[in-house]
Amino acid sequence: MPRLAHLLSTAVLAALGSTILAATAHAQEIGSVPRVEPSTSAPRNEVLEWTTPEGQEYWYRLPKESRRKPCLVLMLHGTGLNHGWSFWNYPIGSGVFRGDDIVVSPDGLSPGQGDTFNFLQGKADGDQIAHLIETFRSEFEISNVYLYGHSQGAFFCYWFAGEHPELVDGIVAHAGNVLDVKHPKLAKEKVAIGILHCESDQVVPVECARRTEQIYREEGYRKLRCWIVEGIRPEAGHWPLPDHVAKMMEWLDSVSVKDARQAVEIARSSLARTDSDFPTAVRAAAEARDLIKKYDGEDREQVERVLEMVELCLQEQTDAIWKEVEFALLEHEEGDTAGTYTADVRWARAQFAGSERFEELSKPFASLFKKHDKAFEKLERIKDKDTKAYAKNLLDTIDEAWFALAWADVRSDAAKRVEAGWRPVDGMPERLAAAAERCGTGPSESILETSRKASRREANVPSVAGAVAQLAVPALLVLVAARCARTSSDAEHAEA
Repeated sequence: MPRLAHLLSTAVLAALGSTILAATAHAQEIGSVPRVEPSTSAPRNEVLEWTTPEGQEYWYRLPKESRRKPCLVLMLHGTGLNHGWSFWNYPIGSGVFRGDDIVVSPDGLSPGQGDTFNFLQGKADGDQIAHLIETFRSEFEISNVYLYGHSQGAFFCYWFAGEHPELVDGIVAHAGNVLDVKHPKLAKEKVAIGILHCESDQVVPVECARRTEQIYREEGYRKLRCWIVEGIRPEAGHWPLPDHVAKMMEWLDSVSVKDARQAVEIARSSLARTDSDFPTAVRAAAEARDLIKKYDGEDREQVERVLEMVELCLQEQTDAIWKEVEFALLEHEEGDTAGTYTADVRWARAQFAGSERFEELSKPFASLFKKHDKAFEKLERIKDKDTKAYAKNLLDTIDEAWFALAWADVRSDAAKRVEAGWRPVDGMPERLAAAAERCGTGPSESILETSRKASRREANVPSVAGAVAQLAVPALLVLVAARCARTSSDAEHAEA
């Protein structure tokens, strides 16, 4: 059966094209991989084999020497496969996939087809993965721990994250579904949930991914992303997606911050993009400020100085965005009348969620924003969403609570249902279209350009590595002075 699984995997690779075929150049047969116990003296960037305390074989690959602590990535296969699957379908052995990290591909303990083993949601399989994590943590300095699961492996990832949130920082669940899963507070705050699914999946329907996203969103998870991949032909809809998985892993990196230096770098790069990623920058900067207290790296002084620069940049961008939003609010009777500007307000609220500076600036409008959010929360509590009563409430809420963070998604979902034939109330298409025209569905080009201008001004903030040579105290003072000069100039224009 291992040979058959390998042949099936190779057939899949041929169907998926050159990206995956590149990985097969490093494919190895079960039983042909050198057995080396994981340790700091084990060979680097080679496919190695060892055995779990429970007696199951697994493959692993250590990274090349790197200055940063590696992540630990566990790759969990689906039904009827074995621990070679991940290395046969992802370019792990070549170092292309997560080359700076430790990648481990184990088997489950639950017997599957032939001589294969599956990952079932239960103590036996859970304990084995927990022990495997501890094995590598005891031998290596690990930063984050990620689980990737495909098909049944994805089902298990959801379960394990709920059972052991203290052991895992993020998961990528590919072509899976969430079943009986716990949602402890620690998981909601700490674990990043990445949902990956092909729209054309013929084995696990894409509706499972949409349902799963809704469950985690309603549970209040702070770090959640769902990626529905389109354009894949049906016969390949349930199989490996190396490029997409790599990008989802990069997303895990961006939201799973433990090290002050890493947090600063994420915040800095997020601000420096053409379209700044404010949510990531706000979160990473706040985490960096907390983490710096315990950071004992030799570059602590540089990390602290770059963090100060990042915080100054973030404050300036927040002020610039709020200035435009506030002007629009005041022009519309302090938000009492609707207009396309409301899309900018919703965008700004979402972008700067959790920012103390934004909360301070928007305080005069906090009660209004809260009122509109609560209107949609009340709407969501209606259980039967097919009735005429719900439709009337829906339309009234959309017409009256235009600052709510949920406004755009709820209106869009309603429009899709109407297009599919759901029309319990006369004139629904017209009212939904009118709401979109009146309140806008996305941020204006004006506010996006304001964001881009601020980003261009902050592009000169150095990385921590560059700060060793560039970021002397005078450089920081120059940046502060430049901001003060701009603030004074703004004040003079305001007085004029």
